[in-house]
Amino acid sequence: MEFYVVILAGGLSNRFWPLEEKNLFEFFGTPLIIYQIKRYSLFLKRAKINPHFIVVTNERNHALISQQLQKYNLNKPQLVTQTLPDQSGAVISALKKVTKDQPILIVNSNDIFSESLISDFLKKVDGKKLVLTATEVNSYFPGGYLEKDSQGKIQRIVEKPDPNTVPGQYNLFRFVLDFFPNRQLLEEVLDSHNNSLSYEDAINLILNKQQSDLVINNQPFTSLKYPWHILEAANIFLKTIKESVVKTQELESSSQIVGKVFIAEGVKIGSFTKIVGPTYIGKNTLIGDHCLVRNSHIGADCLIGAHSEVARSYLGNKVMLHRNYVGDSVLSENTSFGANTVTANWRFDEQIIKSVVESNKTETGFYKLGTITGSGVKVGVSTSLMPGVKIKKNTVVSPQQTIYKDITK
Repeated sequence: MEFYVVILAGGLSNRFWPLEEKNLFEFFGTPLIIYQIKRYSLFLKRAKINPHFIVVTNERNHALISQQLQKYNLNKPQLVTQTLPDQSGAVISALKKVTKDQPILIVNSNDIFSESLISDFLKKVDGKKLVLTATEVNSYFPGGYLEKDSQGKIQRIVEKPDPNTVPGQYNLFRFVLDFFPNRQLLEEVLDSHNNSLSYEDAINLILNKQQSDLVINNQPFTSLKYPWHILEAANIFLKTIKESVVKTQELESSSQIVGKVFIAEGVKIGSFTKIVGPTYIGKNTLIGDHCLVRNSHIGADCLIGAHSEVARSYLGNKVMLHRNYVGDSVLSENTSFGANTVTANWRFDEQIIKSVVESNKTETGFYKLGTITGSGVKVGVSTSLMPGVKIKKNTVVSPQQTIYKDITK
């Protein structure tokens, strides 16, 4: 059996600020788009399915994704630039590359979930039915929700319902892991409305005339819509560490490793330093003396200077710390903190931390959330960063400041 796999990677990442191209964020040393292609390829081939990959990009990220495919010697995926807006535009662009009327699997490049879900999903694929995927939620997440009838049959997708109806009336958040038994089924619906339908409305019309099945995810899930979702994604990846892997010999005898960790080649760990899993530490990173690193994802070529603590955080490559506390934070590559700078991550009134996104104050869902920095940010000594503060790329923050609001200019 063979079918097309369409990976939607053309989103503009506007809500992801101050972080940039979400498809290129690295987890365990691999850009997300590469990880997605490799894992779908692996699972499909295990199921004796020959996949033909089509990656839908936008004008801003097309060259960047193309470079990564070349770097990792992935020559088979076809790249197509999205020319029409929204997911329906991405799907229409992809269908132009589908040369045979074969089954199509459509996935979102930045949806992150347990690998066991792919296995469960493929068991439902029989080449005859439309197969959709959803995950149960306890709070509102922006996107589409499934509405079912009394017999449990999928009725329709409701896009962005009133948040007060979640959970309750709606508790199945739908994410893009969709199987269509043939190209014609989707193409006819879109063509009959002059390509003006949303992707969700197109599926709703198909649901009216086509048998369907549903796979419900009961494992951790996130979709990279907002920058703090990087923390949820990192947590999902960290939980895949089943046993400790330590590829370096440069650990001081007084250092301590507790729990499951992955420590890459060239890492150096100083005296009286404690690493608590699940934690990932990338190649050639130096963890200085008297440090504590716990439940965190740390990139390659970082310097975690003496007396620093990093907790439940994501650090990109080449981040430099010196006597800092970094909690529940996302520090992009080449971020540098001067000595004694700290991230506050908890409100005294114990309320959910809010963040301004596209001029709207948005609940993050986090009771603990520190700082999120764009790449190249430099923060001077003895600066305090208040909960949820976001800092624009390449910003230089003067010493001894207290930052209460996002730095956007």
